[in-house]
Amino acid sequence: MRNLVTIQEIAAIKPIEGADAIELVLIKGWQCVSKKNEFKQGDLCVYFEVDSFLPAGDARYEFLHRTSYRKNEFMGEGLRIKIMPMREEISQGLALPITTFPEISNTVVGVDVTEILSVRKWEMPEVMGTSGIEIGSKPFGIPTTDETRVQSMPEFTDIYNFAEQHLRRYCEHLPTYKQFCVRVNKLAPVFAELCNAELNAKVTTSKTHLLDSAPIVVAKRSRSGIARTASELCDKGYCASQKIWYYGVKLHILAEERPHTVPVPRKILVTRASEHDLNAGKLMLENAEDIEVFGDKAYIDGEWGYDLQLQWVQLHTPFKERSKKQLPLDDGERAWNAMVSTHRQQIESLFSQISRLTDIQNASFVRSEQGLLSFIWAKLACLAFLYW
Repeated sequence: MRNLVTIQEIAAIKPIEGADAIELVLIKGWQCVSKKNEFKQGDLCVYFEVDSFLPAGDARYEFLHRTSYRKNEFMGEGLRIKIMPMREEISQGLALPITTFPEISNTVVGVDVTEILSVRKWEMPEVMGTSGIEIGSKPFGIPTTDETRVQSMPEFTDIYNFAEQHLRRYCEHLPTYKQFCVRVNKLAPVFAELCNAELNAKVTTSKTHLLDSAPIVVAKRSRSGIARTASELCDKGYCASQKIWYYGVKLHILAEERPHTVPVPRKILVTRASEHDLNAGKLMLENAEDIEVFGDKAYIDGEWGYDLQLQWVQLHTPFKERSKKQLPLDDGERAWNAMVSTHRQQIESLFSQISRLTDIQNASFVRSEQGLLSFIWAKLACLAFLYW
């Protein structure tokens, strides 16, 4: 969810040509129009993102009434912050001095003060109209999202900004940020090869392996049904462990168990979100020999288990819970399930490590198939070199 109102630092100030009373202040990846000399570079401010809906009765926002006042049955009365054109520039939000808000005690950069200032997100309900579903006054078919905008996450542009600031004097023809992203995206196959080469080079120390999958989410909840990003690779699926419908892909990993530490991946596969784990497991174990594998109930398949035995592969899965009309699991079966669960906790720790270090499960800002593959494999390659 977006943090609509946060404490931010003024990154830079730029003049507006022909304007004597206003100027541009740069905040993260955004620009806002403010009164001249209201801020200096490095000052702290309270930044209201576009789509913030401010309380109408607050005198501190009185200057917004003429352009921003809104009232309807769904949202009630308030002041809507939206992109505003001014003197051939645009203002992407609202920046006010932090001294205007004495109720804010924590002034650390990045702190979310949305609730403290009683700010809500401007949004209109979905209603069934004569031409289909309508969201407010917006034409049907145009998707919206409540995901964090990339301009609010400057860490994603830091690499390019570093090159722009420190390498421009030596390289006159540095590409734009868009061209930079296009070039990085083209390296997706290289990142995959680097990751797999590094993992294959690691010494095998155990015959025990673990098999599982995790979601990589491009869109979730109500947006999962209308998302179309990277449709060549993504689709809609359900994650039972997190109990969510999502649009994206699945990350499947066959990992080698190691004592007293997280497992090391041996095979990695990316599939559509709707792909059943069993199908991915068959692909990953197709050429496996002389190992034992622990997986969850999704990998239960008697015929496949027999085929694996011919490859000297032992697949261990838990017993399924029986219905009320059947006999419950006996003590031996429950002990077996506990043993399988103990082994599987290690691959759950592996996925937890991947998520914690890379935030790989959140791909909401990805906009193409190449971008998604680059996003996934670049992060996994870094982990392969630095942690595994």
